[in-house]
Amino acid sequence: MSAKAGESEAAENAPARKAAGSASGLSRGEVARGLALVGLAAVGLCAAAPLPGVEGLSLGAGTMPRIYATLLGLAGLAMMARKRRCAPERVSRPPSRLTGLFVLAVLAFAVLVKGADVAVAGHILHIPRLGLAGAVFTAFCLAVVADRQSSWRSGILAGAAIAGASVLLFTGLLRLPLPAWPAVP
Repeated sequence: MSAKAGESEAAENAPARKAAGSASGLSRGEVARGLALVGLAAVGLCAAAPLPGVEGLSLGAGTMPRIYATLLGLAGLAMMARKRRCAPERVSRPPSRLTGLFVLAVLAFAVLVKGADVAVAGHILHIPRLGLAGAVFTAFCLAVVADRQSSWRSGILAGAAIAGASVLLFTGLLRLPLPAWPAVP
């Protein structure tokens, strides 16, 4: 093997060695993401605290949020606790547009299910109740907008189908006390 080939091989492997850091440690980004998931889980558990849980064989409105928050927290702890056996893969940061619209979709769902009155700069902004169907449809359409490769037509059709299935599942089969349809003034 020539000296030139050895130099080029060392140059190619340098980014992998640099990215690997210590073989058994965690990167700061991994710890930060794990802590963010644990924090989000704590917020979810606090938000679900006043909701009724499992009573006998019936599921209360707070059961699924508690389960999801617990799983999210466990995933965050697992992310922070695992040891590295090989070099970590470089994960690119998602575009801020994508992240922002997904966060907006989740917040829109939370507000639109039951409606809200929000104080903005000393004025009260009334957000009407759209019910489960309207909130799921709106959140799905916002998530579709985040992906530049999705088409509006398929997004609207899929959103309507998912909204209808959500109403059938949660209010029909599971009989959860959620408003299914928009409020009629």
